[in-house]
Amino acid sequence: MTRTERSTERRRRTVALALVGATATLGLVAPNTAHAYSREASPDLAVIAGDAVAALERWETSGSTVDYARFVQLRSRAATVVAGSLGVPGVGLRTEWAEVRIEKQHAMLAAISQVGVPYRSMRSEEGEGFDCSGLLLYAFNRAGVSVPRSSGDQIREAEEIEADEAEPGDLVFYPGHISMYVGSGLLIHSPYTGSEVEVRPVFDKSLRYGDLFDDDVELIPAEPVADAADGESATAI
Repeated sequence: MTRTERSTERRRRTVALALVGATATLGLVAPNTAHAYSREASPDLAVIAGDAVAALERWETSGSTVDYARFVQLRSRAATVVAGSLGVPGVGLRTEWAEVRIEKQHAMLAAISQVGVPYRSMRSEEGEGFDCSGLLLYAFNRAGVSVPRSSGDQIREAEEIEADEAEPGDLVFYPGHISMYVGSGLLIHSPYTGSEVEVRPVFDKSLRYGDLFDDDVELIPAEPVADAADGESATAI
């Protein structure tokens, strides 16, 4: 399947979900749909995302469906917080996160776990500080993916894609600054001196998008998990 075909298939799945009544607007939100001045830098979101990363890493080691169920629950909770804060459909964002390969989920949640950490030039240190490329370096390394240090080298490492093909975990670049797409017209980044890692709407600038992965892989199916943690059932959305 080509990248264009995969993008078309993702849009078709989104339309199908809307038709069954989950919401009337499950598609990718245009970059400026969220309020232009909205931000999400809550420490509570960082804690939830960090717990999701820990659950994912436990599952990767144990293979336990309980650990996977806990990861799914926490991933969904983090998506709900982001969607509620930034005014995008929660079901749509949860679906986008669930549909991408696990490495992208891992890297994206690792980045979100650092929300609220201050910008620090030339730094890439968990809980202490990041510049823009340092945040992506940390996030992908946490997911077991090696990327270059500089923003320019990071985007050159990726396959260039169109904006409407972007999915959570892809790169968003404009000259001098790099960030990570998190779905529904939002990104996460470490902006500039005096700021903190935040989730916000995609910039209204001349952007390039990049995918670090070959997506011709079989993803984990979005099937119910019978023995979920806390006595609950869960699915991959």
